[in-house]
Amino acid sequence: MNKWMACAAALCLSAAMLLSGCGSRPSVHVMKAQQSREPFTLETKAAPEALHTAPVIPQVSGNLISTPPDGAP
Repeated sequence: MNKWMACAAALCLSAAMLLSGCGSRPSVHVMKAQQSREPFTLETKAAPEALHTAPVIPQVSGNLISTPPDGAP
């Protein structure tokens, strides 16, 4: 009976190692540094810019209690 338990434990241990990624190749790629002749530039001022813009269209639910403002559709 001890032989079957040792076999089951070894199977569980190897399955846990395989599923956790032990023994797999690392996913990090390393490249060698090279010297560059490009001039060094340092910008101290940064203008904030929006990455995404979308129009804001206000909507009203329910009835209007006053007249719509000028320029309203």
